[in-house]
Amino acid sequence: MTKGNSLLEIIIVMAIFGLILASLGTLSTTAESLGTNGQLSAIALGKSESLLAFSLDSLKNDFSKNIATTTTEDIFSKIMEVQELDNFTKKIKSIVKWFQNGREQSVTLSEIVTNPNEAYGIGDCQLDGTESWQSPNLLSTHIDLGFGNQATGVFARGGIIYLATNNVSPRDPAADKNDFFIIDARNSSNPVILSRLDTGPGLSAIAVAGPYAYLGNTSINAQLQIADISDLYQPRIIASYKLPGNYSDGTTIPNTLFYNRHKIYLGTAKSQIEELHIINVENPALPLEVGKWETNAGINNIFVSGNYAYLATPNNEELSVLYISTSSIPQKIGGFDAPGGSGNGKSLARDRQTLFLGRTVGHNELFALNIENPAAILVRSSMAVSESINAMVASTGRLFLTTNTKFEVINTENSGLSLIGTVTLPAKPTGITCNGKSLYLSILSSDGLKIIIPSI
Repeated sequence: MTKGNSLLEIIIVMAIFGLILASLGTLSTTAESLGTNGQLSAIALGKSESLLAFSLDSLKNDFSKNIATTTTEDIFSKIMEVQELDNFTKKIKSIVKWFQNGREQSVTLSEIVTNPNEAYGIGDCQLDGTESWQSPNLLSTHIDLGFGNQATGVFARGGIIYLATNNVSPRDPAADKNDFFIIDARNSSNPVILSRLDTGPGLSAIAVAGPYAYLGNTSINAQLQIADISDLYQPRIIASYKLPGNYSDGTTIPNTLFYNRHKIYLGTAKSQIEELHIINVENPALPLEVGKWETNAGINNIFVSGNYAYLATPNNEELSVLYISTSSIPQKIGGFDAPGGSGNGKSLARDRQTLFLGRTVGHNELFALNIENPAAILVRSSMAVSESINAMVASTGRLFLTTNTKFEVINTENSGLSLIGTVTLPAKPTGITCNGKSLYLSILSSDGLKIIIPSI
């Protein structure tokens, strides 16, 4: 170790996919570079390695967990620092400090840790907050979904769009029976339908992960359908799943779907049975319900992160937080009741430790919530939008939302909320997703796909 006021800093940066603890061998190898420059530095390095390994193991069990700590052991101060780069990536630093000959010394081990299990099923958004959104550019595109069809949900990946639709005139002989569309939008000025599929009476929601699309069907005979989309030109249904339970009316149909770690979280309208259903799809051909929860209200949107599920509902408490580590027995641990007494929980989006809650029209429709402790949610800020917020997606420092008539871009930096840009939409939007540098919207129209890019 160099004596004096200098800092010994060993920085090791690597991506750990699936949080595999393969980095410790690299750390031990690095220790050799210290040579015999002092017993204290070797002890400090060992403590830093142990702290880093313990933190990695904690993240493996729950990536959303707050692992930042400061502790003291003998003459050493041990500090774990965490910087969230995005929803699925953290930079963690294990720092050990001590005083030697009256001067502070330290060892720092650093890693970038990724969690692909959380990212799987989430669109690949590459917006980083540097784009200009003062005048969002609504591209002039036209996709004909057929007579009576209106888009109800959208997912985008690699420039390929997966669109769910429902027909408003199903009894009309001219009605288009197809309700699942795969669209090539890699040329955003001229998207092309690659394939279409008739799954049944119509679709209300969609989630996509890997080579499968998970479809919320409007029939009580098969609320969840799973399509193999490995061939973009010939998608096929491989499973149709009816929710278990005793019900006979038409309310037990999906409002929303969310995929996370081989499970589908399906939220229904207010139903004769539970409204939240957790379905294991590890084998997509054999889906199986493994958990359920009663909200006593319809579920409008779901967001799952780590061991927690966030539900937006019309209840007085617009947001419910469930602990789902044991998915067979979800436990309610918290929630949020927005002040003002009006507005239902409608939409959700997340940027690192901030969860955005969109409500139907009321006092303030948009809330930015601190979820560092999901059991004790705090309000960072709120904003009036003056319309219901139907769907949202977040990127670093930006929130993209749709109301009944508009697309809006909100600046979310520094815990504040302020409008950057807006554009009027031709029909009511039902979904929004981000892929690359583009936003894709589903709207209630036979021309059901809209593409928005940053200002030119």
